[in-house]
Formats: sequence, C-alpha cells, structure tokens
Amino acid sequence: MTEQVLSATAMDGVELSYPAWLETAHGLLDCTIMRISSAAAHIHVDHGRVIDDEFELWLTRSGACRRRCRLAGSDEGLLTVEFIRETLPAWHLPRVHRI
Repeated sequence: MTEQVLSATAMDGVELSYPAWLETAHGLLDCTIMRISSAAAHIHVDHGRVIDDEFELWLTRSGACRRRCRLAGSDEGLLTVEFIRETLPAWHLPRVHRI
C-alpha cells in the first residue's frame, strides 16, 4: 500500500480524455489532453501533424481559456508539453492606487 501511495504522489497530474485545440502557425488542430498537471501535459494529436516548438493550447473552443506551451517531446502522436510561465515586464504590472 505504501508503494501505491508513493507512486501516486510522484505522478503529478490527472489522467483524462479532454478535447482541446492547438493553435499553431498552420491553424487550429483538434487534440485530446490525456494527462495534465500544473506544469505540463500529455496531448494526443493525429500522427504526422506538423507542430511548432511553441504554441497555444486552447482548453475551450473559443480560446477564452488557454495556456502557452513548449514542445518537450513526441512519440507517434503523443506530445509532451511544458507550460510556459509568462512573466510580464514591470511596466505591464498593474499599478496600485491608494484611495
């Protein structure tokens, strides 16, 4: 039982089958999120598709909810992606006003 708990803890992420879309230079591609964590995901796409090194992963069809991704690896249509944490320049940070 301890081994199962340790392996489940080490596996950061949730397994699922969730429809999503990749926004690439070639347009939107249908895909399926197979596993996702706060930092990365495994995504299934049709084998043979051209995928950019960086792209947007749309979690909703409208693109209202999306994550910037970097391709970390691929194996016959199963992509491993890392989420890019975008840092905003200081001039873009919201200002705080005391009222």
